Amino acid sequence: MLSDEMREKAVGVISRILSESAFVFCDPLDEENRPDIGAWEAEGVSLDFGGNAHGTVWMYAGKGFLRSTAANMLGIDESCYTPEKGVDALKEILNIIVGNLLTTVYGTEPIFDLSIPQALAADSITQRYTNENAVWLTAEGEPLLFLMEI
Repeated sequence: MLSDEMREKAVGVISRILSESAFVFCDPLDEENRPDIGAWEAEGVSLDFGGNAHGTVWMYAGKGFLRSTAANMLGIDESCYTPEKGVDALKEILNIIVGNLLTTVYGTEPIFDLSIPQALAADSITQRYTNENAVWLTAEGEPLLFLMEI
């Protein structure tokens, strides 16, 4: 289970990276405001890491968030958006978040090997939606789900 300290660090890093890299701001999302799993059209990506600690991080976001994030990060007009560009933007955001989170948690001395972020199958969210390690946020009015297992 994620400790309160780890959850707080994760929220801080995610919030900072989203504001600095994607120009979006986020806040915690209360349980009663989470999307219905059957209706939430989310895309997900994952990233494995190794080194002093080993683990996996998953991130899911709705299509509206992907559209605005891709436009902001890739410098494209939203009319040029494709779902692939949205997933690519989410992969890049996750890569930046994980690198920063590992440095925040473990310091700058340990060396970590980060894998290449991978797109997830649409049904993969079902097993993670209610995970006790889930960190739920809202950004641009869209829910975000972030999980980390070490």
